Amino acid sequence: MKQTLISILLLSSALCAEAQKNNLFGDLGLPLDTGLPGVSVTYNRKLMKWFGVGVGAQGYFYARQDMYNNNVEQFTPAVFADLRGYIPIKKGQLFVMEDVGMDIYHGYNSNNTLFTHNNGIYNGLGIGYFRPINKKGISPYLSLKMVTDTYKASQTYLGETYKVTSVDATLVLSAGFKF
Repeated sequence: MKQTLISILLLSSALCAEAQKNNLFGDLGLPLDTGLPGVSVTYNRKLMKWFGVGVGAQGYFYARQDMYNNNVEQFTPAVFADLRGYIPIKKGQLFVMEDVGMDIYHGYNSNNTLFTHNNGIYNGLGIGYFRPINKKGISPYLSLKMVTDTYKASQTYLGETYKVTSVDATLVLSAGFKF
């Protein structure tokens, strides 16, 4: 009986340690320039106690201007690779993240004039903090990140096509859970 109990405790400890290596971050973010919410989900595997890699997907609204200088919001989803550093602070952990990937869209502006853009380059750089609330590592967290979208666009106006490279950026304040 005693040996069975010890085996169960060791297995439980090993499962908790494995759970700490596999991290799933899910949040609701608020871009500070549009005020329209977005979402982000990231899987990150700790390769070392202080460093992990992963993949994720997000979708945020970027504030843009059309050819008439009208403000428009463009929802832009992206898929990305995630690099994350972890720094223990008392009972919680600070994390620093770098995300690089591809935006997925092809669209027209709000005035239905031909304004197309290809899939762009997504980049996210941020910092956050989480504190576990149980032994399995479930943790609420907050993060602040700068997300950018670099893309090439072509616009047809009065029969002429213009090509430009643009960069849209926004600060995103996010709250979510780490599982």
